[in-house]
Amino acid sequence: MDLSTNRRMRPRRSAWHVVFALVCGIATRSHAGEVIAAVDAHGDLFVAGSSGADSVAMVHVASSNHWFVKAGAPTTSINGVNTVAFVVTRDVVIDLRGGDDEVQCAGAVPRDLRIRLGAGVDEARVYDATVGRDLRVVKGPDRDTFDLKKSAITRDVRIDSGGPGVDFAVRTSSIGRDLTVRFGGGPAFAGAGESRVESVTVGRRLTMKGKSAVPIEVTDVIVAGNASITTTAPNAVVVIGQSEFGASFRARGPANFSVSLVDTLVNGKARVVAGKGQLAQIGVVHCVFGADVLLTSLADETLTSFIHPTDVGGRLRIDLRSKTSTWSWLSRLHVVGDIVFVAKGASDTVVFTESTAEADARFLLGGGANDVSVSAVSVVGDLAITAGTGDDAVSFVQVSVGGSSVVATGAGADTFVEIP
Repeated sequence: MDLSTNRRMRPRRSAWHVVFALVCGIATRSHAGEVIAAVDAHGDLFVAGSSGADSVAMVHVASSNHWFVKAGAPTTSINGVNTVAFVVTRDVVIDLRGGDDEVQCAGAVPRDLRIRLGAGVDEARVYDATVGRDLRVVKGPDRDTFDLKKSAITRDVRIDSGGPGVDFAVRTSSIGRDLTVRFGGGPAFAGAGESRVESVTVGRRLTMKGKSAVPIEVTDVIVAGNASITTTAPNAVVVIGQSEFGASFRARGPANFSVSLVDTLVNGKARVVAGKGQLAQIGVVHCVFGADVLLTSLADETLTSFIHPTDVGGRLRIDLRSKTSTWSWLSRLHVVGDIVFVAKGASDTVVFTESTAEADARFLLGGGANDVSVSAVSVVGDLAITAGTGDDAVSFVQVSVGGSSVVATGAGADTFVEIP
């Protein structure tokens, strides 16, 4: 007999389900509201929900070094009673299974904390907890809620969502290494929940990827390494505020993408890409970048793209491959490298004011009626403005250029105004 072939033919079961079946006996005990809890010979605590709606509260009491697993509602029991106490020396593993469940966990977990939210609309909260190694949350395909608050995770936090990733929050917590959020697919729950990371320190990397149907908000967050946010949901919104990234920052979204960075420090490179779609909005306000910044829009129209009081330690490139850029406002910038502004649309409006460019500044505009205003600007190197066909209007007001100054326009009724 070919044992390898035989193994492949057997139905596969996850390690969680095998351990639960052996330790808790859930294969034969699945009455609604009857939660089973047990500690195995290794010191791991397993809590298995029923097929119905369960409510469980778990708390570690340091003075007695016991974990208390309590029923959070009259319809729930723990091993047939209200409360059961355990001594845990390794992991805490929770599988809520079916039904609309809720679980709350607080206290010191010696090693890993793993929570699986099954079918149904579930709520999981981890408050005032310390986790010796990793926290792993696997959400179901429904509108589940997960909230991590006032907790310290020694190593990694990973949240995997079977649904589109709505309604999770990581707040006022410290994470020793990586924070990874993977949004699931499926239909979006429009207008419901939140995707939020707030007042959190991350010792290594922040990664958020997948379909998020509600705005992704990152506020007052310190990440020692790289940060990357990639959303595949149409009409996605990413808001970054009062945060610091020790290395690079990247954000990418598809159709109708909106992203803003406010009061944020990026010590490395920064890149924002808005994919193809009808509209895109990109905004940067009161930020500091230690290296190059690249902002790219592939949308049909780029609305209200702006950079306002911001320092760039390298090169600033704004690449708008849109048919129209309704308003591009560059104000009070200090850029150490080159400034390159490229607009390939039919009609673009650009205002460049109260700024300093330590190297060259180049504005390359496509065909159509382009309107470019440059005022109170100092360019140490060369300044070049190139416009294509159409009725272009270019104005210089109190502009200082250390190198050459070139304005080239194509066919059409062009106007050029310079005021010393």
